[in-house]
Amino acid sequence: MLKKAHEVWKSGAMMRARRIRYKRFTFGDQWSDRVALPNGATMTEREYARHGGYNPMTSNVIRSIVKSVVGYFRTLQEERASYTETGPAVRETDARTFEEFLVSGCAVQRVSAHVDASGEHVATVEQISPARFFIDTAADRPELLGVVHDMSLTALMMRFAHGERVRAGKLRASFVRQLRSADVAASRQQFGDSVNDSLDFMRCGESGKCRVVEVWSRECAERLKCHDPETGRIYFADIGQERAVKRENRGRRADGRAEIVFRWEIYSYWRCRFFMPDGSVVDEYTAPDHPFAYRFYPLIDGEVHSFVEDIVEQQRYINRLITLNDRLLAVSAKGVLLFPDNQISPSMPIEIVQENWASPDGVVLYRGVQGAQPPQQIVNNGSRFGVDHLVEGQMKMLQEVSGVNGAMRGQDPASGTTATLYESQRRGASVALNDLVLTFGSFLDLRDGILLPICRNIGK
Repeated sequence: MLKKAHEVWKSGAMMRARRIRYKRFTFGDQWSDRVALPNGATMTEREYARHGGYNPMTSNVIRSIVKSVVGYFRTLQEERASYTETGPAVRETDARTFEEFLVSGCAVQRVSAHVDASGEHVATVEQISPARFFIDTAADRPELLGVVHDMSLTALMMRFAHGERVRAGKLRASFVRQLRSADVAASRQQFGDSVNDSLDFMRCGESGKCRVVEVWSRECAERLKCHDPETGRIYFADIGQERAVKRENRGRRADGRAEIVFRWEIYSYWRCRFFMPDGSVVDEYTAPDHPFAYRFYPLIDGEVHSFVEDIVEQQRYINRLITLNDRLLAVSAKGVLLFPDNQISPSMPIEIVQENWASPDGVVLYRGVQGAQPPQQIVNNGSRFGVDHLVEGQMKMLQEVSGVNGAMRGQDPASGTTATLYESQRRGASVALNDLVLTFGSFLDLRDGILLPICRNIGK
């Protein structure tokens, strides 16, 4: 089963790589794409730009757009029927999950019930990073899915010891054995750094922790579906109870009573297993369904394409334009004085001319030459290259592609914009984002279908 889970994990490598790229662009690292050189070597766009004498510059418009859409979502969340039931912690988790949904096109949460340190039964909603989640299909009927965990020894024993000292000792031994068998020494993760960009399925990336792989698989078994006419009860019996049911029916026939009607059928259930990298099972149990709520967007022919993916190319072009503009300004003339050497006055050296030329009340003496131009200053107007107009055009294109205009972001309207037009622009942006927001809303409905019954049962 662990080997099969590993194959499913590897099948999601392309989606994880794309997610990392879009995450980089969202948070400002927008020059790390690799480019191929004519000699076959590769380097990052940042290195390539610097090699050509440019200073790579970034104007992160994507982050601003994503924040605006998340703010729009949080405003709409207050209108949801279940908003008051989920609590502030869950609402904050939903906002961060929606941000992930915009970046990667994936939304994954795990809903569970457990006993906290005070002995109270609580329901929790945990956001699962798509970098750690694996699933064999993005459709509604998966056969295998799971999550990779990095656990400390304390967390491992608290979760899986189940109050048994012997079991806790075995877990400790497995933990130590895994740390000793690690072929590469893991490093301590720096606070604030990404923890999911270079995950390995079998090996933990942080020192002092061990890898545990949680695998949920859909399995099937035989059973009997029974109907007792005397009581009207419909129930299920284990397949091994068939002889007992037949024996009961023989007794009922002898007494002239209604017999139990039954039929054989196959049903599916979910089996959860927690694996160590060596294949040993830390814990396992059976459940009617898995605890994950997930949604992928837009899922046409199984493909996942995020909101950020649509605007990455416009962002790259904007960065190139402002980098080009910076380069043009750096190499253009800025107040260069052209002073013909045959016009220098004997009574004013060129050093004094240089000082007086920039002085507001300066006087410069020069010897006029018949038919020649006097000394002049050259200032190159960078706007004549048209880069600013290209940037403005790309910004407008970015608004068209993303659907997030200035009205939605709360910017002041341009002069001459009427209130009716401004409101129309805001509504138009809302319509453009409705597909995203409503798709995520269906994800929340799925999640609430798991969460709210647990909360209500705990409250009884």
